[in-house]
Amino acid sequence: FTPNGDGRNEFFDASENVNEYSMKVFNRFGQEIFRTENHQNPWRGEDHPTGTYFWLIQYMGCKNEERQAKGYVQLVR
Repeated sequence: FTPNGDGRNEFFDASENVNEYSMKVFNRFGQEIFRTENHQNPWRGEDHPTGTYFWLIQYMGCKNEERQAKGYVQLVR
């Protein structure tokens, strides 16, 4: 994503409207740099440099089972 003020790809959000949602973003050193428990609060990159960041989402599935998804995202300034 490219948070540069042009109105396109301004934030990263890999969620849908789910219950008991938690998203964490980590830098390349494994340090947690962002956390939210509100799916309407995406990561906007703040002052972090260009690079690859890893994310982990934990949520309750439709059958009330704990689920998780993970991956990476590229931040480009």
